[in-house]
Parts: sequence; C-alpha cells; structure tokens
Amino acid sequence: MNKTVRILLILVTVFLKVQCNSAHDDEAADVLSHANIDDSNNSSDPNRNAGEQGDTMGEDEDRLVIDLFREYNFLIRPVRNVSSPPVVVDFGVAMILLINVDEKNQILQTNVWLTMKWNDFQLAWNPAEYGNISNLHVPSDRVWLPDIVLFNNADGNYEVSFKSNVFVDHHGDVTWVPPAMFKSSCRIDVEWFPFDEQCCTLVFGSWTYNSEEVRLHWYNNIQAVQLHDYSYSGIWDVIDVPGQLVHKPDLKENKMVFNVVIRRKTLFYTVILIIPTVLMAFLSVMAFYLPVDSGEKVSLTISLLLALVVFLLLVSKILPPTSNIPLMGKYLLLAFVLNIVAVVGTVVIVNIYFRSALSHKMPTWVRKVFLEFLPHLLVMKRPERIPIFNGYFVEEYCASEIFDASLVMPSMTATMLPFLQVTANMKEVSSTSSGQSSEHHENCSKWKKRLSIRMSRRRAPRARLDDDSEDIVDDSNGNHVDSLQEKISKEMKTTVEAIAYIAEHMKREMSLKKMRDDWKYVAMVLDRLILLIFFGVTLGGTLGIICSVINTYPNSAEERLLSYIFDGYNSLIRPVLNASSPPIEVFFSLAFVLLINVDEKNQIMQTNVWPTMKWNDYQMQWDPREFDGIKTIRVPPDKVWLPDIVLFNNADGNYLVSFYSNVVVEHTGDMLWVPPAVYKSSCLIDVEFFPFDEQVCSLTFGSWTFRKDELQLSYLSGKRHVELNDYLPSGVWDLMDAPGLLIDERSKISYQIKIRRKALFYTVILIMPTVLMAFLSMMVSVIIINVYFRGPATHIMPTWVKTVFLKCLPVLFVMRRPESTEKELAKMKREKRERRSMKSALKTFFKRNDAKLITDQTKQALTRKEGSCSEEKLSSDAKKAIEAIEYITTHLTHDNAFKRQREEWKFVSVVIDRLLLYLFFGVTTGGTMGILLSAPNVFEHVNQTTVIERLKQQAAEEMLNS
Repeated sequence: MNKTVRILLILVTVFLKVQCNSAHDDEAADVLSHANIDDSNNSSDPNRNAGEQGDTMGEDEDRLVIDLFREYNFLIRPVRNVSSPPVVVDFGVAMILLINVDEKNQILQTNVWLTMKWNDFQLAWNPAEYGNISNLHVPSDRVWLPDIVLFNNADGNYEVSFKSNVFVDHHGDVTWVPPAMFKSSCRIDVEWFPFDEQCCTLVFGSWTYNSEEVRLHWYNNIQAVQLHDYSYSGIWDVIDVPGQLVHKPDLKENKMVFNVVIRRKTLFYTVILIIPTVLMAFLSVMAFYLPVDSGEKVSLTISLLLALVVFLLLVSKILPPTSNIPLMGKYLLLAFVLNIVAVVGTVVIVNIYFRSALSHKMPTWVRKVFLEFLPHLLVMKRPERIPIFNGYFVEEYCASEIFDASLVMPSMTATMLPFLQVTANMKEVSSTSSGQSSEHHENCSKWKKRLSIRMSRRRAPRARLDDDSEDIVDDSNGNHVDSLQEKISKEMKTTVEAIAYIAEHMKREMSLKKMRDDWKYVAMVLDRLILLIFFGVTLGGTLGIICSVINTYPNSAEERLLSYIFDGYNSLIRPVLNASSPPIEVFFSLAFVLLINVDEKNQIMQTNVWPTMKWNDYQMQWDPREFDGIKTIRVPPDKVWLPDIVLFNNADGNYLVSFYSNVVVEHTGDMLWVPPAVYKSSCLIDVEFFPFDEQVCSLTFGSWTFRKDELQLSYLSGKRHVELNDYLPSGVWDLMDAPGLLIDERSKISYQIKIRRKALFYTVILIMPTVLMAFLSMMVSVIIINVYFRGPATHIMPTWVKTVFLKCLPVLFVMRRPESTEKELAKMKREKRERRSMKSALKTFFKRNDAKLITDQTKQALTRKEGSCSEEKLSSDAKKAIEAIEYITTHLTHDNAFKRQREEWKFVSVVIDRLLLYLFFGVTTGGTMGILLSAPNVFEHVNQTTVIERLKQQAAEEMLNS
C-alpha cells in the first residue's frame, strides 16, 4: 500500500512540474526527495516488504479464482463446440503397495496413485495480469473431471479413496493425482502353486463418455505402471507391469489395460508345506522297513494318511476350487494314493506273515519266486539251516536254535533210565514184544534197534545180577514170573508209545515252525520289494513335479439448455402429465460382468452386474436447432427423477447400486442410466448332487415404492436374456443360461442364472480320497478279529459253523486247507481212541497184579524177602515213570485238541475274511458306479465360450425379431 502511495506522489509531482513549469522545480525536487527517502526507508525493512508482497499475491490469486470460476460450469465437458475433437486425457498409474492377493476369492488389492492430465481452455489466463501467478490448487469438485473408474472392480467401490486438489497451470492444463485403494478381479491360475506366476489386469476407462468425447493417452508416454514409490511385498515379487491402450472405433470404446505380472515368493511354502509333505511321502516308504512283529506297520501308515488329509484340507482352503489342479495338490494326491496302496500292501504282508501250514498251503510258484528268485535279485541272504539228529529224527535248525533244540529233545537214555535193569532181565519179554509188534506204534521197532546199540555197554556190568534174578525167578512159582514179565511188557509198550507220540508231536511242531518261517520270509521279501518300488515311485514323482516348476463440451448453448430443461424441474415427481396418465414404462436389461462368489453355506450369490434402465421424461425434451444442434447431455443422477428399482432378493441389506454414474439424456426425453453394482442375492442351493450340481439363482428387480399402475417394466431392445458381452468366465462355475422373465403384471423382472459347478477340483480333492477310504474300510472287521482269537476255552464251534465255513464256503471260494492238516486230524483221532483203550487195559492189569502180589508175599519164604523187595521197588519206579508219561501224553493230547480247534476258528476267520473281501469289493464298486451314473452331467464337458456365444446369438436374434 505504501508503495502505491509513493508512486502516486511521484506522478503528482511530475504533473505539477509540467503545469507549473520551472517555477516549481525546487518544490517538485523536495517532493521527489521525500519520496525517495520514504522508498529507501521502506526498502530497508525486508520483513515489512515481504508482508506487503504476500498481501499483493493473495489479492491477485483471489482475483484470479474469481475471474476463472465466474461463469465456469464443472458439469460441462471442456470443449469449444460440438464438432470439437474429444478431450484428450493423459492417464498413468503408479503402484505404491501390493496389499493382498486373495487366491480363494480371486481378488487383487492394491494401493495406487492415478495420474490424469487434460486441458480445460476455460481455465487459462495470462500470468502477467495476475501478479505472475502461473498455477493454482483448487478442490476437485470445482472443476470438470473425467469419470475414469476401474472396470474390473470386485468390491463395488469404483471411486478413488481421497479426492485431492486439482493442479491447474496458466495454459489450462489440469493435473489430478488422487490416491486409490482398489480391489480388482484377478483370474488366479494355481496350476504351479506355490511356484506360480499370476497376471492380474487393471482396466480403466470413462464410465459415461465414449471415445469420441474423451480419449485416453499415455501420461508422459510411459506405457507401464510406474514403480518409483513402490514398497516391496513380502509375499509377491513384481516381474513386469506393461500397459495396453485399447481403442475400438466401431464400438466407440477407449480403455487402458495394465497387466501386473507377479511371482510368488516360495520360501515360506517350501518350509511349511513342501518339505513336510516330501518327508511324509518318504516316511511312508519306511513302513515297509518296520518289522511285522512290532505291530505298528498299519498304525504308521494310517497316521501318515491322516496327516496327508490335513495337508489336503490346508491346500484346499488356501486355493480356489478352479478347474486347474495345483502342483502341490498333484503331489499330495500322489502321496495320498501311495499311502493308500501302502496300507493295502501292509495288510497283505501282515496276512502273509501270520500264515501257517494249518491254514494255508504254500504253492510251488510262491516258493520259487519269493524264496529263490527274488531274494537273489534283491541281494537278500537267508540264514543257513543245519541238519541235526535230535535223537529220533533228523531236523533242520538255524544256528541260533541248536541250543534250544537240545533242551527241547531229551536223550533216549535219560528217558528210559528206570527200565534199564528190568529190560536186562527180560529176554523172553523182548521176544514176546516182537511177536506183538503189530499192536505197537509204527516207530517202536526203529526205537528198539537204536536203544539196543546205545545200551550195549550198560548190559555187561549187570549180567550177574540178571542171572541171580533169573535163578530166583526160576526157583519160584512160574505163574509169578509170567505175571511180572507180562506186566513189564505192557508197561514198556505204553511207555514206548507215549515217547513216540511226544517225538511225533515235536517233529510236527518243528515242521510247522519251518513252514511258518517260510511264510515270514515271504512277507519279508514282499516288504523289501515294495519298499524299493515305493522309494522309486516317490523319488521319481518328487523329482518330476519339482522339475516341472514356473461428451461434447457444453458451450453457451448447452448452458442455456441446462437452464431451460431444469427450470421448474422437480426430481421427486414421477414424469407423467397427470394422475390419469398411463404408467411410466421403464425398459430394463442386465449385463453380467462377474460371478464373484457362490456361498453355499449361507446360500448367497455375489455378482458384479450393470443394470441398464431406460425411460422417457417428457420434461427433458428440447429442440436441438434452438441449442446449436445439441442432442445429448449428461447430468448427475441426483438432478433427475430415477426409478427406484432395487434387487428384491438382496441378502446383505445393500439395496443401492455401487456407483451413481451420470444419466445420459437425449433431446427426445429418453433417459439412459447404467449404474454398476455388486449384489449379494439369496440363492436356494440344492446340494443333492454335489459336486456335480447345477444351481439356479434368481435376481429379481422391481420398483420399491411405485405400484403396478404407476410403473411397469419391459425388455430393453427386446433382450430377454442377460447380456454377456463383458462377462469374464468364472474359475469355479460355468454359466449355462440366464433368461429373464417379467412377473407380477410386469412390475418385476426376474433373471434365472443357471450355473454348473466345475467338478474336477472336488473330484480330485474330495471324491477320490473318499472312494479310496471306502475301499480301506473293508480291511478292518471286528468280527473277523473276534473269530480269529476264539478258542475251546471260550467258545464251542456249532455244527452249522463247521458245515458252512469249513466245508461249503471253502469249496465255493476255491480255498483248500493243506492236506497234511486233514491227515493229522484223522491220525490224532485214531491215536486218541487207541490210548483210551490202552489206558483202561492198564488199569485192569494194575488191579489184578496188586492182588496177586499180596498172595505171593504170604506164601514166600523169608529167604526171598530181599529179592521180592527189590522187585517191588523196581515196579514202583516204573509205575511212577509211566504215570508221568501218561500225564504228559494226556496234556499234549488236550493241547493238540485245543490247538486244532483254535486253528479251525482261525480258518473260519480266513473264510469270513475272504467272504467279506468279495462282498465289500462288490458293494463298493457297485455303489461307486451307481452314484457316479446317477448324477446328471457327470461326463458332459461344458465349452463356456460356445455357451456364451450361443446366448449372445440368441439375444441378438431376439433384438432382430423385436
């Protein structure tokens, strides 16, 4: 202000000097001197000078803003006339953060800065006229903005997060850089998870302006997403961010597409998922190295099976159920199938391990393959068996069993020690015994020959005692000698038979043990063979999967038009002439963009749709000739009447559209409104044929407040079906059909969205494991285990069980018990009858012999007392030995009988096992095939492109017919 005063003083001085000529030169000099003094004083105060300049700048900027926005209309596109070229918007995107990639819902969340630059000729000025001010910062709601939005939005929030100020320079160039946080749809390809690379797109374009009104160009000619301020993600690496400008003159479409190529960082999944899975796959191989006697083979495989199921569930929760099977899913499936086969193989090996000669006969080919060929091929060496004579027969023993065998088989001499003296005195008894050899055991003659050789040395020292005893016997009563000889002969016969039975029993036990050892060795060979096969398959599968991984600008005429049509216009009144007018007709269509999600649990379908509404408002008509030929304008939706058409079967309470776009108004009064919307609608889910199911979800639209006689709906351009021109196919569902139907006297329109689930994911992750586990269930039977462990002490085998399970069913199933078992049973029964008859005869003999001995003692002389005592003593020892042998024989007989009954119960369990095996296999196979064949569209492949093209062609035909 002081500066202005100084300038005025100078001007006044000059004027006075001219008027007063030279007379006033001294006075003018004084004024100028005073002005200079004041100027020097003001310049000597810099703070005061800066404040004065700031006030001047504020005044200039205030004056500039007033001049710029005095007649400015931010609703008008910045062009000079209708024939002007389109507004060129330089557009660019800078990525700041890659917040999240939701693989399951296929959504990319990013934080970006949008950069838009265009020229608005109304905002240009001469900086010299406004204190050299070359730029301004004004609020974004004060200027015209291109309504550029993200087309493939996935959450309904189409607007930017913060509407920042607009930067305007003196040439009219407007720059706007608003920050935004977008959730965009991104088709996730999980085939190579976790070594996958995804390509997500960001599609930007003007929502209401076509390419003849607004055209996009690259900002600073940068044809990619800018990463100068990008903060690195901890999960994804950005590989490439190219851009593409899409311009379709025939469709008047102009879009800008940015491809964000990202690659997953695999360290986390390698440590948490891949390494444990590989280790578990190799751990299942070790189940075949675990000995069968430990009883933990099946437990180990089942535990690993459950662990793999947990990992399968973890992967299925992370990834979307698309038609592509992820790499990790393939490996888990491989490990799962191998584990199932391991369980089956383990059960077979355990079955073979516990076989014996009483229940199974080893075929010749098994002996050749598993005892001779495969051990040599697998470099397995079986311990050598040494043939040893155990006192009665020759048997093969391992080196570790020789000592135990000597304890089990006592020597014949030790067994017959009480009878040595009696046998030396009984020469005639031997001849009598040889004459009755037919009544003895078949091995008695062999035993006598061996016994005579062993005891030849023991007979010489006892020769004299035998002669004396013989003399005494000869001098006595002959009947007494015969009775004693007969008694000793029968006792010897019983003893020999008992000893032979014991030897036969032990020989049979050794033979059975040898057969059991052979079966165990077969199981061991199978274990080693399957271990090598599984190791090779697991290693090859692991290496194979790892190697496979990678608008016209309104001028003054448009301003007059806006003033003309909105003069007296009320947006709250239905656009009809009077109350008796017919109902207003709204033409409606629906464009399907995205099938975001189908929530089966809550029965909700989430979709991204573009509802299109067209109606006529007689108040919005004008003559284009009166307004420089303007035929179309765009106005905010809050300035005109809108039909309150909402989604009736809404499921989240959000009845409004996601973004209130501008309304396109024609000079004929036709109104066109296409607001984008993300809806959650209720859908009745029928899971009877899951995962081969088809669902029909409805989208029912209608006016919320207007009655039937006030508003009616019709098909837009005769299009009854949903429009699919901009539809992006879903990775989970196939769209089969989408017809529309006017209902309730044309007051509502309902679209039936028919979708079919892509069943490959569920087939691999759910159905195949379920079928495999169903086959596994037939290997676990409590009844078989119960029957297997039955015995004569707890159960009596009924006759019908013997008839059915020991005779009929084995023949039906072609099961043969070893012939040696049947012969053994018949032989044991025959020997049992013989022992019973011999025992009764011995009891009668003992009674008669005791009575006769008492009579002889009273008649004999005292001189024979000593010999008689000696005979009684020998007879008493022999009697005790015979009783002990009879007890052992009886015990072994009962033990063999019990063992035979237990083996019969075991064979019954084997027969039941075979029966249930066939039964469960048939039922499981039949049930699986029946369920698969009963489900509709199991083997029908859907070509989504063909179906969509067919629906488009059908809609086009309907338009032509209408």
